[in-house]
Amino acid sequence: MALELLRGNADRQQQAAALPFAGARAAESGIRILLAEDNAIAAKVLFTLLQQKGHRVCIARDGQEALELLQAEQFHLAFVDLRMPRMDGFELTRRYRQLESETEHLPILALTANAPEDVLQQCSEVGMDDFLNKPVEPELLDRVIASYVEVPGYV
Repeated sequence: MALELLRGNADRQQQAAALPFAGARAAESGIRILLAEDNAIAAKVLFTLLQQKGHRVCIARDGQEALELLQAEQFHLAFVDLRMPRMDGFELTRRYRQLESETEHLPILALTANAPEDVLQQCSEVGMDDFLNKPVEPELLDRVIASYVEVPGYV
C-alpha cells in the first residue's frame, strides 16, 4: 500500500491541494510533528512553516536522535530526511516500524530533493507512507498534513 501511495504522490498532492482550508490554526488540535533534518537551513525553514501554522514541532538533527525521540514521545506525524548522519531516514523508519505496535501507525513522510524510482521503492520497502520533494511549498505542506492527521478547519 505504501508503494501505491508513493507512486501516487502526484495524485495525492493534487487531491490534497483540492481540499478546502478554512484557515484555522492547527494549535487547536495539538498536532505534534517530528522533523528529522540535518540541514540547519532546511530544518529552520520547515520548522518555521510548521510552527506558524500552530503545529508543535520537535527537531532531530540525525536519525539516531529521531529514533530516540520517537521512542520517548508521541507524535502525530514525522517528516524524515532520507540522508542524515549516524542513521539515515531509511534505517530510522525500518527500526521504528519494528518497534511500532500493530494497533498504532505513525505516518512517516520522506523529505528529499531528488526522488528517482529506486528511492521511492526503497521508501516503500522500509515502511514510509509518502514523500515530499524539497523545497516544500507551504500550501502543499498544509494539505499533506491534513491528509494524514485530522486538523480543525479542514473540511
